[in-house]
Amino acid sequence: MRYPLPPMSTPLPSNYTIAPASTAIDFDALDFSSDIDEVAAPPYDKGRIVATNPVKSRIRRHLTGHYDHYRSTALAELFVLRDGDTPIGFAACSTYLHGYAALDEVSVDRAHREKGLGAALVDRVVQWARDNDYEGVRGETQHDNLRACALCERKGFTLGGFDQLVYATHGIHAGKVALYWYLRFGSSRAMDELSGGPEAA
Repeated sequence: MRYPLPPMSTPLPSNYTIAPASTAIDFDALDFSSDIDEVAAPPYDKGRIVATNPVKSRIRRHLTGHYDHYRSTALAELFVLRDGDTPIGFAACSTYLHGYAALDEVSVDRAHREKGLGAALVDRVVQWARDNDYEGVRGETQHDNLRACALCERKGFTLGGFDQLVYATHGIHAGKVALYWYLRFGSSRAMDELSGGPEAA
């Protein structure tokens, strides 16, 4: 595995804050793209990414979802990451099935990466899920977003499933593999048997 894992401990630098959104925020001016030169490869049933394949270098464009409506329901939340007063990223979470909260999206502006900010956003979502008595958190990445895969692994999520067809008719996303990650509360890594136990992580 060539990608580095983000730091486990994610204290926020003093100039950054994370708080629920109180007003509508336009994130379209931020750069949430990333550079891609490898993708996750099968098998996807080991609880984590165990192999990657090199691909022609490209920029992975990211179209941010619109989550303003999350501010008006108790079943979801939109956390905004700010540098001073300037929004530079966010995490969106909501209610999923079977007692899980959904980690819908985590995005940090390219200019502010490599500081543990994405991990800090995940921490806030996990705390929100605990505070609201969910059984755990479920998130989705795609096989060409190894940064997100690494973040899930480092925060204790287990790769619990995948879908090779869900994006087959989705235009620019056709060919992507959806990867489903789970963090079950009360277990540092859900379904440890998939990855050979915690020591294999």
